Amino acid sequence: ERKDHYTEDEARAVMLQINSAIQHCHSKGVVHRDIKPENLLYFRKEPDETIKLADFGLSYILKSDALISSCCGTPR
Repeated sequence: ERKDHYTEDEARAVMLQINSAIQHCHSKGVVHRDIKPENLLYFRKEPDETIKLADFGLSYILKSDALISSCCGTPR
């Protein structure tokens, strides 16, 4: 079922899940580099289901002595 809008509480819950996913990636040294709505997927089609972060094709695994200097992502 497609959602036309989110209540503030629903949006808060979704943002907490997204933040948690990003925090988990960063704790493992992974930078996603292409976070956008198309890469946020519901685990199942039921309402209020878990959000998953997808498409790690542009991701980068950080090395302790290196900086990320390249630009990437989807231009808008």
